[in-house]
Amino acid sequence: MDDKIKTIKINTLSTMYLLDKLKDEGKFLYISSSEIYSGLDEYHITEKETGKSSTDHPRACYIESKKCGETICYSSGKNIKIARLSLAYGPGAKKGDKRVLYSLIEKAMNNNCIELLDGGESIRTYCYITDVIEMMWNIFLHGKEAVYNVAGISQISILDLAKLIGKEFIKEVITPAKKNELIGSPKIVNISVDRYVQEFNKTEFVDINQGLKNTIDWYKNI
Repeated sequence: MDDKIKTIKINTLSTMYLLDKLKDEGKFLYISSSEIYSGLDEYHITEKETGKSSTDHPRACYIESKKCGETICYSSGKNIKIARLSLAYGPGAKKGDKRVLYSLIEKAMNNNCIELLDGGESIRTYCYITDVIEMMWNIFLHGKEAVYNVAGISQISILDLAKLIGKEFIKEVITPAKKNELIGSPKIVNISVDRYVQEFNKTEFVDINQGLKNTIDWYKNI
């Protein structure tokens, strides 16, 4: 959002340069995003669908360049797998990360309470980092399809997420008196992982409670 043109270049020009260097027998994993489904406020979105946000959307530089990046991959004719990643979390994030889960943890650590920017009604589905890595390696090395959703099954509202974090730190969660709506923020982020689960027989995902505890413990240790 701070440098929209650079965001577009990373997902398009940089992808083209990398593909130019890929040998004919080589493999390439393009990490796309669940944000290509932007505009679809529904549950269980499959790989066959696509978003319907406009090119003047506040986050269009990211959404549209990810779509274009996928098109570049398809057009190259090379051995490419696409992983549409959604809301990975866990130990290892940089300090000051603005994504909501990390922002809430840092608020709990640094303030007397956790103050939300809106009512926290939006729904998110988080995927712990070990599940993400496992899924991406399987897709890259053994995937039969060209594109896969990479996501978890821990569905939670931002308000409930804040309450879980608040419980760990014994901090109160406060929502604003006036109802705000964050510009460009989707109401629901919940994509289907049925394609991956059926192909690789994945039955276990790290639960949000355990994953959150691991992440918070890591933050405390550093």
